[in-house]
Amino acid sequence: MSSELMNHELLDSTLLGAWYVNLIEIERKKHFLFVNERTLISFVCGGFKKSKNLKHDMHNLFISQLLTFFKELDFSLKSLDALMAEYENITFSKTTSRSILGSMNDLAQLYRHYVWFDGGLNSCDMNEIILRVNNTPQANLGHKYSIDTAKAMLLRIA
Repeated sequence: MSSELMNHELLDSTLLGAWYVNLIEIERKKHFLFVNERTLISFVCGGFKKSKNLKHDMHNLFISQLLTFFKELDFSLKSLDALMAEYENITFSKTTSRSILGSMNDLAQLYRHYVWFDGGLNSCDMNEIILRVNNTPQANLGHKYSIDTAKAMLLRIA
């Protein structure tokens, strides 16, 4: 895994484009918030330990959560294989996109709200919350749903 800055041409060659990650707190527990730039598909995952291999751990968490998320949406095995192959190797860089940063802040607030509304981390169903957030209209997508945008993109390779 390389820590060099990612080439923008490389990002454009992937079906869904770049993914962004931010460390957020929900009920004083740290979670990674992953957001896709083109679809605004997002998911959170917690339960990780601070380690020297945080980038490697983050990559493994990302891949497993991404696969789990898209399996729940009943995508074809061909689509999932193609998607996973694109993210086998990742690089890390900072974003300068104010649009994606604003979307990430809004999504973080939605996740915090839904966890609180559903009774807290110990009693909520995080998978259901992830689906609920991704079925929220996104202004940056012309008020379309993130899930519908991702499905349309992935159906091209099905």
